Amino acid sequence: MLNLTAWRDKWDIKSALLDYPVFSPPHLRSEIELPIGSARENFSYFLEHLSFRLCALQNFLKKFGVDATTDDQGLAAVSNWFRRYGGLLIYYQRQNTVTLRAFTNRDPTWTSEHVGINVVWDLGIYVGECIIARVSVGLLGA
Repeated sequence: MLNLTAWRDKWDIKSALLDYPVFSPPHLRSEIELPIGSARENFSYFLEHLSFRLCALQNFLKKFGVDATTDDQGLAAVSNWFRRYGGLLIYYQRQNTVTLRAFTNRDPTWTSEHVGINVVWDLGIYVGECIIARVSVGLLGA
């Protein structure tokens, strides 16, 4: 049985995910399996929607009082949020690979119980943006 805090966290995540936008590139398969032209179309779609995805993540995290800036404070805030809520984003059933298949092959799509995968995807984009921000100001060292 979930304790009261865990139950509330799960409820908060589920409520916040209700209007989260689905990442839906033109070809809903693993890019590894796609012909090069189709993989390029998916990558173009990714680049075209990059800003939108980051904005969606920032709006989502604001519901939890987190300001997802790419500076040290923003990264620390997102990390602390993830420590508490990250495990609640992914649908899980013991000895079932449906979530892995959804993430790698987009089958099932990233909707309903798998909508949290969209947040995981966008968190990956956010971390990439944090790295880029640090490289551009020379914070990573050579």
